Amino acid sequence: LTELVRGFNGKGTLLKPESYRELFRVQLNEEHYESRNAGHPYNDEYATGIFMGFSGQGYVGHGGADLGVASWMFFDADSGFGRFMCLNTSITDKETEQTYYAIWDALKKYANPDK
Repeated sequence: LTELVRGFNGKGTLLKPESYRELFRVQLNEEHYESRNAGHPYNDEYATGIFMGFSGQGYVGHGGADLGVASWMFFDADSGFGRFMCLNTSITDKETEQTYYAIWDALKKYANPDK
């Protein structure tokens, strides 16, 4: 996650600068979608790049789920603060989804630990 933030800001060392530019270039935008959820901060399908998604709220990252696992990795494009969470459970109902979001939101307090 740290290297991705660096790469997004042109300071990455793992890939060439042009590779990071391509990784973070929006490949699919509003003309490719019938509808998009601009209000969901971590909708990585709002605009899509190569593997990376861009929310309508300025977050960059990727989320995924499979039977028995759910994960999110996003960072704020402006501040560079990122979060990664991987859970050993499926999100199959509203209660689990709300718990997942509560944990994710609780991580926000580490964005500025001095406050």
